[in-house]
Amino acid sequence: MKKKILSITLAVCILVSLFTLTSCAKETPFTLVKNAVEKTSALDAIDVDMTMDMSMDMMGISMTVPMTVDMQATGLKTEAPKIYTNMKTETSGIEMTVEMYQDGEYFYITIPMLGNIKTKASALVADYDSMADVESMLKVLPEELFTEEVAIVENEDGTKTVAIDIADEKFNELYKDFVDGATATIAEGTELKDFALANAKVEVTVNEDGYVAVYKIAFDMEMTLSMGEEMADLGMGEMEVSATVDSVITYNDPGATVTVTPMENLDSFEEITEEDLAALGRPRKILCKRE
Repeated sequence: MKKKILSITLAVCILVSLFTLTSCAKETPFTLVKNAVEKTSALDAIDVDMTMDMSMDMMGISMTVPMTVDMQATGLKTEAPKIYTNMKTETSGIEMTVEMYQDGEYFYITIPMLGNIKTKASALVADYDSMADVESMLKVLPEELFTEEVAIVENEDGTKTVAIDIADEKFNELYKDFVDGATATIAEGTELKDFALANAKVEVTVNEDGYVAVYKIAFDMEMTLSMGEEMADLGMGEMEVSATVDSVITYNDPGATVTVTPMENLDSFEEITEEDLAALGRPRKILCKRE
């Protein structure tokens, strides 16, 4: 009897020890970020704020183009998600607001600055994805990037932050879609000849529930643009551009219930058909490509 009790006690002790070792495994910067990104990416509904500040120098002129996005989305894991987006940007002192809503059937857009245009198009549902910018930033980073110098910083509000410097080529590989979008904004209407990235950084803040609270990326760009034959005849065939991009996604109470409120009177929006888009020249998602 004593032997049996001793055996049972030993077995229990071993199980308790194994459970303790497993549950108390050391949290690393890699596991913290990986688990948070995966948990956040699995959400079926999100409420996010996104900012992107792009500072540029070209032809001796400096300018900053800020952009803010307010987005609510539900049904992200279904075939017909509902997504409302309010985007504001400013250039040369002129502010422009664009409201967008998609429900799986139509893509609705309102542009108050252009005579309060209100249109809808089923054809654009396949072309435009309001979640694309978010998805192009929120990445699970390879473990190899988390060197010994990378550490977890515990903040006073209970969140934890990990900051990582990423080699230029690796950053371009991981965030190619996002970088392509940034370069397209600058190079629209021109040919991109040379391009280089520098000073790429990623910073991820995780809340107490294990979700991503804030995801930041920043990088510098140097590019050479070909301005076309007409500008070349004027001695302005090429233009050198330097740009700094800082982008931040903030998740508002991730995991909570999200309500999507579209623009009013959607039935009154004028429908644009596939034929209309073809006549206008169908908009492209990426305006220029980097080889």
